Amino acid sequence: MAEFKGVNSTIVDGTTGVRVQVADVGGRVRTFHEEFTTASGTHATGSTIMFGVLPKGARIIGLLVTASATLGATGTISWGTRATAAGSTLDLDAIAAAAKHEVTVPTWIGTSATTAAGVAMGEKLAAESYIIGSWETGQIADGVKLIVDTFYQLD
Repeated sequence: MAEFKGVNSTIVDGTTGVRVQVADVGGRVRTFHEEFTTASGTHATGSTIMFGVLPKGARIIGLLVTASATLGATGTISWGTRATAAGSTLDLDAIAAAAKHEVTVPTWIGTSATTAAGVAMGEKLAAESYIIGSWETGQIADGVKLIVDTFYQLD
């Protein structure tokens, strides 16, 4: 049976003469913890909430989203990014397309592939960026506490 190696495994074995970057092998996982409570006017369709700021070069691993109550049977949220620089374009589904969040247990949000023109999981952010939750459709209840832990790798 043949044996194959990924890019970084090939570098680690020492045959390429290239040094592996710390951010690629042995990087530390970090988190940005944020809490937000919905209230009248904060969750109209198209409204966005910033759930964190990640530095340039960070690699998004995913989001762990916990809600104190269900967000409603029809409400959906997409997860995206926007660079912090003035005039930057908002990418509403860079992390995950709009979906219902009808549970009160922690839910992992993320994708292994690029969605739309978004950030592929594991790629370095080109600029300091906000993590954005966007109310996409339907009604979302008032008084729901959202806890969002954004996990990312940076070294």
